[in-house]
Amino acid sequence: MLGLRVSSVHCRPRACTFQRTKDTEVTALKVCHYMREYARATETFVVNQIAALSSVSESVLCRDHLPLTPTSTLASARTSVNAYGLSGAHPIYRRLKIAGPGEAAFYRDSLRSLGPDVLHVHYGTDAAYLLRAVGSIEAPMVVSYYGYDVSRFPQRLFGAARLYLMPVFRRAAMHLAMTPQMAGTLIALGAPLDRVKVHHHGIDVGAWETVDRTASVGTRLLIVASLVEKKGHAVLLKAVALLASAGLDVRLRIVGDGPLRRELESTVSALGIAPRAEFIGYLPHGPQLASEYAAADIFVHPSRVDRRGDSEGLPGTILEAMASGLPIVSTEHAGIPYAVEQNRSGLLVPEGDAAALAQAVRRLIESPAERLAMGAAGRNRVVKDFNIVNQAARLTDLYCEALSN
Repeated sequence: MLGLRVSSVHCRPRACTFQRTKDTEVTALKVCHYMREYARATETFVVNQIAALSSVSESVLCRDHLPLTPTSTLASARTSVNAYGLSGAHPIYRRLKIAGPGEAAFYRDSLRSLGPDVLHVHYGTDAAYLLRAVGSIEAPMVVSYYGYDVSRFPQRLFGAARLYLMPVFRRAAMHLAMTPQMAGTLIALGAPLDRVKVHHHGIDVGAWETVDRTASVGTRLLIVASLVEKKGHAVLLKAVALLASAGLDVRLRIVGDGPLRRELESTVSALGIAPRAEFIGYLPHGPQLASEYAAADIFVHPSRVDRRGDSEGLPGTILEAMASGLPIVSTEHAGIPYAVEQNRSGLLVPEGDAAALAQAVRRLIESPAERLAMGAAGRNRVVKDFNIVNQAARLTDLYCEALSN
C-alpha cells in the first residue's frame, strides 16, 4: 500500500536474568511498552500498570503522548516516553490509519536504540499497526487485549477485519486476556491456545478505602463510566424511573463524560427523574473520585454490547467500587462475572433489562445486611485477586516466560 517498503527491526533478546528471592532482587529486564496514544484520560489503567512494574527497566514508545491526567505522571520519573507526534504524519496516512515512512523509521530507530528484552504492546489493534510499520520484531512481543480489539473491531468489514489481527496472532510470543471469557474469544479469533494467558492488570487497592455504611438507607446509587452506549446508562435511567414509581427515594450520581451526555440528559427529563439523577462529569483518579465511592451505597454498572458490537473487557471502575466496599449491581456481560460473584459480591442481571436491574437494586436497598456482606466480600476478592502489586509481579514472571520460550 502506497509503495511502502517493509523492513525488520533487530532487537536481540537476552536471557531473562530477573530473579526474585527473599532477600534480594536482581533486575536486568528491559521492557518497552507500545501503544499509539499513550496516557489517554480513559486509559489510566495502562499507565498505572506501567508504574507498578517497579522491578524492571521500562520505556514507552508511542505515536502520540497525551499527558491528559495527573495519573500520567506516575511512571514519568523512571520511564522515558518516546513519541513520534501525530503532527509529523502526513494527513493521508492519518486518514488511512497507517504509519507513514517517517513514523515507521522512527519506530525502527527507537527499537534499535532502546534494545528491549520484551516488547509489550497494549491493544491487539496497536500491535497490528506496529507490525505493519516495522515488518518484524525479534524481541518477544507480549500483547494485552482490553475489549474493543476482540469484540467490535474483528466484526468490522463484515468480519474481514479479523484478518488484520492474524499477523499478531502468528508473531506474538504471548497474548494476555483480562478474563477467561476474553481468552476464549481470542482463541476463537485465531490466537494460538498455548500462547494465551489470563492476566488482569489489577488496581491500586490502597487508593480505595472502605467506610462505615451500617447506618445508610441504601438509596445512594453511583455509576462511574464514560457516557457511551456500551456502559448502559440509558437502561440505568429507566431502572431509576421504575424505582421512583415504586416509591423508593433513590438518588443516582453519574460520574463520567462522553458523546451521549446531551442525549442522556434529555432522557432524564423525559423520564421525569431530573431531581434524582445528577451528572457530575469526568473526575480523575484522586480524592474527589474516592469521595464519590465513599458516599455511595450501591454501585450500578449495566454494561451491554452496543449496536456496533463493541463490548467491555472488565470495567476497572467495578473493581474500584469493590475495593471501596460497595455491593455491585451489573450485568452478565463479557468479563464482569469473572470479578463479581453472583449473590456473593453483587447481583448480575441480563443485559438491557431495566426491570431486572431495578429489581436487583431494590433487593439490596431492602436488605441492608446483604448489602454490607456483599461489599465486604467484594473488597476481599479485589485484595486477593486484583491487587496491582501482585499482578505486576506476575506480569514480570510472564515476561520472563515469554523470553524463555
